[in-house]
Order: sequence, then structure tokens, then C-alpha cells
Amino acid sequence: MTIIEFLEARIAEDEEAARAAAWQDCGWEARGDSVCETLSFGADCIARCDESEEAAHIARHDPARVLAECAAKRRILAMADGSADFQKAMPRPGYAQPFHSPSIDILMMTARLLASVYADHPDYWQEWAA
Repeated sequence: MTIIEFLEARIAEDEEAARAAAWQDCGWEARGDSVCETLSFGADCIARCDESEEAAHIARHDPARVLAECAAKRRILAMADGSADFQKAMPRPGYAQPFHSPSIDILMMTARLLASVYADHPDYWQEWAA
């Protein structure tokens, strides 16, 4: 598995979780730094808002924002994946890393930094550590 394939799989998992959390109709929504839970009473939805520090954290990780972050990460990966030099420079366990250009170094470091968020995942390679 390459670092690009690893990241694409983790992004897909993040997207799936965000879509599952983005309820329709009644549910919850982020409003500024608060989270409003919408409770269902028959055909009506009634909102109850929480403005605690925990709610502010939840609001900052609203499913819409997570999906936007996933789209941005996919654009970054597309730049790296389109580079044949990047593909040749990918770290692989047990192999010496070839010399490559500064632009490839930037793409490699970017991919490594993106992957570092998932360092506790069983498919993460320590060779990717930034």
C-alpha cells in the first residue's frame, strides 16, 4: 500500500463518518460556536442549543466542514498522485530512499504530514513518519 492509497482510504472513512453524522430533518447542527440538537416531537422539531466548550469543539467539526477538509486533502493527493517522480520517490519499507527534487520533497512531506494524523492506524508505516 502506498502512502497515497493509505490516505485515500482514510479520507473515504472520514467522509463516510461525516455523512452518517449529517442528519436530515431533526438531528443536530452547528450554529457558530454552539451545537443545536433538534428533538423530534411528532412532525415537529424543537431545537435545544448548547454553548459549552465541548459544543464549540463539536461545532468546529461539523460534518460539512469535515467533508470540505476531505475535498481539500483529495486535491492535495491529486497533485502528488499525478507526479511520476513522486511515485518513484515513495517510501517503501526496507528500501533506501532515492534523491529527488525540492518539489517532490514538498509533496512527500505534505503526504507524510497528512498521514501522521492516522499514525495509530494498523496500516500506517513508521517509514512515513514526518
